[in-house]
Amino acid sequence: MASVLPGERIFRGVDRYQAGNVHRERLRALGLIGYRLHDARHHWAVRMARAGAPFELIARQLGHRDVAMVAKVYGRFKPDTEERDRWERLASTRDAEKWPAVVANPVARPADDAENQHEQRPATLYEREASDDSRGGTRTRDPGIMSAVL
Repeated sequence: MASVLPGERIFRGVDRYQAGNVHRERLRALGLIGYRLHDARHHWAVRMARAGAPFELIARQLGHRDVAMVAKVYGRFKPDTEERDRWERLASTRDAEKWPAVVANPVARPADDAENQHEQRPATLYEREASDDSRGGTRTRDPGIMSAVL
């Protein structure tokens, strides 16, 4: 995989009609049985759901019309609040180790004096999500991803 350039096909010379046959040949050569090419889609979707990706994005990547099937099949893999909090703590710890100067001195707010009152720092992603009153944590404002079913 290290030699494959971004955007380059992994299986050169294989179109979508030959992919199943090539996949089965490779599995036989590796001595693996019972793994369908379609299983890779499920693996990817579960990993994305576990990572907290919006179901709308997962549905779009899988080619589904709406999120109903994604929510029904992969909804049980959505991380709960405790898991997300744990991930945030781990990410903060790793950020502090990797970039100690940035974490110790975050972007300062403008002073409250008269000349800087018109300047406001942009809201962080966390602040925007906290003020969002959507019906779930997986809503997106991207009209290309939004589903009419929601």
